[in-house]
Amino acid sequence: MTDRLVLSVAEAAEALGVSDDLVYELAERGDLPCLRFGRRKLIPRRAVELLVEAAIADFDVDTVPISLKRPADAVRRNGTDDADPALPATRTERTSAQRGR
Repeated sequence: MTDRLVLSVAEAAEALGVSDDLVYELAERGDLPCLRFGRRKLIPRRAVELLVEAAIADFDVDTVPISLKRPADAVRRNGTDDADPALPATRTERTSAQRGR
């Protein structure tokens, strides 16, 4: 992120990975503070950081569906995490196994 104290709506949207429309909506609802200079809206950089920090603080790993969690016994091979150690380790081996070769 930039060292500037405020971000344009487009910059805030890019930093959050959302659309400009959503940033405008968040500002209108009061979920994201903004400064108004005429028609221009600027979002304090710290407000964007606090929004992300609050989301992380509220995150509870125990509420994540089991299907999204990595199994505790996942084996790290060839730079990939395979949930099933019986699966082939490389893409070529996986493709070949799927084709029955």
